[in-house]
Amino acid sequence: MKRTWRSYAIILLVAAFLRGWAVIMLPEDYDESTYLQNGFDYASRIRAGDLDGVIDYFGNYEHPPLVKLVYAGGVLLLGDSASWTHAFYFSRVISAVFGVLAVALMVALDPLAGGMLALHTLAVKYTSQAYLDAIASALILAAILAFLRFNRNDGKRWLWLSAVALGISAASKYTYMPVAIMVIGYLGIFEKKIPWTWLAGYAAVALAIFFVLDVHLWHDPFNRLLQSFSFHLQYSQSAHVQQVAYPWYQPLIWIFTSAPARWHPRVFFYHGFDGAIALLAVAGLRREWKNRRWLVVWLVSGVMFLLLWPTKWPQYALTVTPALCIIGAGTLRRVWNWLRTQEAYWGYVKNYIPAPGKWFWWALGIFLVFVLGIYLSAWGRLAIGRIGWSHMTAQNSDLPSNMVNDILQIDQARILIATDQGAA
Repeated sequence: MKRTWRSYAIILLVAAFLRGWAVIMLPEDYDESTYLQNGFDYASRIRAGDLDGVIDYFGNYEHPPLVKLVYAGGVLLLGDSASWTHAFYFSRVISAVFGVLAVALMVALDPLAGGMLALHTLAVKYTSQAYLDAIASALILAAILAFLRFNRNDGKRWLWLSAVALGISAASKYTYMPVAIMVIGYLGIFEKKIPWTWLAGYAAVALAIFFVLDVHLWHDPFNRLLQSFSFHLQYSQSAHVQQVAYPWYQPLIWIFTSAPARWHPRVFFYHGFDGAIALLAVAGLRREWKNRRWLVVWLVSGVMFLLLWPTKWPQYALTVTPALCIIGAGTLRRVWNWLRTQEAYWGYVKNYIPAPGKWFWWALGIFLVFVLGIYLSAWGRLAIGRIGWSHMTAQNSDLPSNMVNDILQIDQARILIATDQGAA
């Protein structure tokens, strides 16, 4: 039991460290300024007691307002003197907390899968930024795991808890819903065989929570929901999406590579294991189809959604990341058990590799502490120097080009930037 709890603590500490490091070191990403500005706008309306202003706010209306209201709460907690930099890092910390929560939920199901999620570079990046995904993905995972715990003999508390989590996630970001509905629907109808009346009650609770928390819908639910969905379809044909021009199979590249490690080598110093996790998951699909078919439904339906959805942003792959980690952990565990069985029979390691003495381990430990101390001191100075700086590039902002030739201040709020691709 002590070893188990020690393993849990180590996984959560690793998850917290990597996300905390990412909070400090990651450059400002494309949508962070949008969501943070929404947070400031909501905060000013809340401070003025303007409830109608909160409900009728149309900034970034393509996504529900819950996470942006959470960021507004951070702005309000910082007080009237809240600066952009303070609110920026506070919002990132909020995301990172939910990123660690997702790892904790995964550890409760499978510690090895939790360890994989703790290290997954896509999960670390997009749950450490002021994005919408940390809260949405953590609540989707909570909804599915609570639904798995549901047993009719124990009452309906896990069923209602799952419905509440699903409603909160829907009020955080819409794009997680298609996959979540597929997984929960499959579990409820085919595996748990829950009565239709209970499933209807489940859907009613989830919809009620969603409507209560999606304040943007309060004045005109149908039309505003339609406007949000229409925006996504129109945005998929926008100049920005066409300029990026990701191929239809781009989600597979996000899944089978550690792209954030390539983008941010200083942040992801361990280079990432996303591709290995995905390969282990693919190798375990046949096994899970026999044992835990809901995982295959989760992964296959999620990948199909990513391939069919016209917008191919990397954060959308977080819809299938938990399934990849759970299936991959099962495959890795089987490989490890097979290796242990072979070693117990043949004794390769025992016979051909001499057992090192205690002085070897002492020397190795001192060397590792020395090297780690050098790296941590350098990383610490880099992290402290990074705070307060924002990096704007053509990749994470509306800057036309990374080659800036001249800058002209127009007034206190605006500057004119002359680039090789035109003025901004």
